[in-house]
Amino acid sequence: MKKANPKDETTGRRKHKNFQWLTTNVGYPKLRKHLGAVIATMKLSSDWHDFKTKLDKNYPRQGRPTQLSFDYAKEEADDTGKGL
Repeated sequence: MKKANPKDETTGRRKHKNFQWLTTNVGYPKLRKHLGAVIATMKLSSDWHDFKTKLDKNYPRQGRPTQLSFDYAKEEADDTGKGL
């Protein structure tokens, strides 16, 4: 889509909206599938922060770094300090 709908050099904006370039046999079904997954993620989330976290994990934005999860087994540190 970046080739079909390039940015204008003077304004930096696209001439058309990206959805206008979707094809009926590939583009629209993929869009419907993605929107369905986003809605399912919304329904499974308890609040806005939870939704954003799940969405970024399952469908990260292209060209942006992903948020790393630091879920690790919490172990009690022993006397030597090697519990982590």
